[in-house]
Amino acid sequence: MTVLAANILNPARTLARAAARHPERPSLVELTRGLVGVRRTWTVPQALTDTQKLAHYLQAECGIEAGGRVMVCAHNSAWHMLTYTATALLNATIIPINWRLTTGEIRSLAQHAQAQVLLCDSERETELREILDASQTHPIVIGLSDLEARIDSYEYQLSVNSDNYPEVTNGGFEAAIIFTSGTTDTPKAVALTQQQLWWGWQNFRHSFEYGNHDTGMAVAPFSHIGGFNGTTNDLYSNGGTLIIAPDFHPANLLSALAKYRVSIMFAVPTMYDAMRRQENWNTVNLDNFQCPLIGGSAPTVELMTALHHKGLHPINVYGMTETAGAGICASPEIATSHPGSVGHPFPWVDARVLDAENPDPNHEVPEGTPGMLAVRGPGVVTQYLNNAAPESFIDGWLLTGDMVTRVDGVFTIVGRKADTIISGGENIHPLEIENSLADYPALNGALITATPDQHWGELITLLAVPADPSTPPTLKEIQAYLDGKIARFKLPRRLILVEQIPLNANGKPDRSAARELAK
Repeated sequence: MTVLAANILNPARTLARAAARHPERPSLVELTRGLVGVRRTWTVPQALTDTQKLAHYLQAECGIEAGGRVMVCAHNSAWHMLTYTATALLNATIIPINWRLTTGEIRSLAQHAQAQVLLCDSERETELREILDASQTHPIVIGLSDLEARIDSYEYQLSVNSDNYPEVTNGGFEAAIIFTSGTTDTPKAVALTQQQLWWGWQNFRHSFEYGNHDTGMAVAPFSHIGGFNGTTNDLYSNGGTLIIAPDFHPANLLSALAKYRVSIMFAVPTMYDAMRRQENWNTVNLDNFQCPLIGGSAPTVELMTALHHKGLHPINVYGMTETAGAGICASPEIATSHPGSVGHPFPWVDARVLDAENPDPNHEVPEGTPGMLAVRGPGVVTQYLNNAAPESFIDGWLLTGDMVTRVDGVFTIVGRKADTIISGGENIHPLEIENSLADYPALNGALITATPDQHWGELITLLAVPADPSTPPTLKEIQAYLDGKIARFKLPRRLILVEQIPLNANGKPDRSAARELAK
């Protein structure tokens, strides 16, 4: 393996330093599905050893060199983190994607990202190998159980010291590529350098005030920036302890938070809402849970009140994949004094409020006036992979598409200029669902919108014009038609039958009118 000059930003290097300092400390604790026990535990030195073995395996057996790309499509696992540091050791890239995507969606993303290796849940290994072998890129497909067995028996162990790691230069290599959505045509892919991830860590550490002595819980999917870089890979690669939940079971998650004395966790409002409704909510001891991070969509006042009554002090976080997860956050004090706000920008994030129709970073709208949020900083990307959607960037500023107000320096999200629906923390694009229904014979028209929902944040709602009004399709029939065409989390959850799709003056679907109908 070619080893370049040392650099402090490489997470494999910091993991090696942590292994020397903490030879007995748990690093990765992967829970079983259902969260009823522990599947496997790695100490910090064991995580370093498997990082080194995996890096050599990927290079020697799979041909991954500097610039290579390894996609991971699986439930949250320790192998996500180990792959992160192993690819860093090679100056290669990890691409975590949503395990709930269909095979067709996975093939599309693999081709788009030019993945050379796909690591996946073992139960999907055969089907993914069959479909990807026939694709243009045909990445090597390896199930995680098979991978773990190979690494456990792998005889080669890289012999390096903690100063001998590939250099991160001029912004760094593409450490991770994360898709902002799961569309099947041309989804936007965000390529984050290790430097940008590192600046995300600094923003988090200064705002959340955690350290390497803390224990974190990873329950948000690693395919999301909040799961992947929401303090998780920072804690892991710097010697902290990370408890990994492969799926979400609210009652058992509460028990795990107490059992492992978890101090920090990111989750979307839907998860926290489900947790507070469990029978053990009132009895479980969460005294160690000092940093409940909540984001992905706006939490309701009812939810925030329930968390406060439990003695928790939630931190409301606004971030994007494009900002390495760090944008704006409301400390517990600000969340109390300014309910509904997202607070102040992170320390190394600049934020401005621009005219949404004519955004100019040099001209902000008056205080209190709604406008589009624009951000910049060392952790913010300045372009998408393959320079997609260049209109999203102006003079180094990222146009977020989110509408906000700012009063006395405190930001509040008031809506989104784009039509993206956020349901249960998942970003869902209406057009993808509409396109999937285009050939459905029982409908003459379809428009996807959202209904505000206390539990999901937004409920995917279908406005449908039946081909035969006397025998319209049911919601279950429509869901069955879409099943397998799109991921299940994208399926409509509410059906409204209409005589015609609302149109604006230009003859285009009127999404504002659709939202009014769906309220």
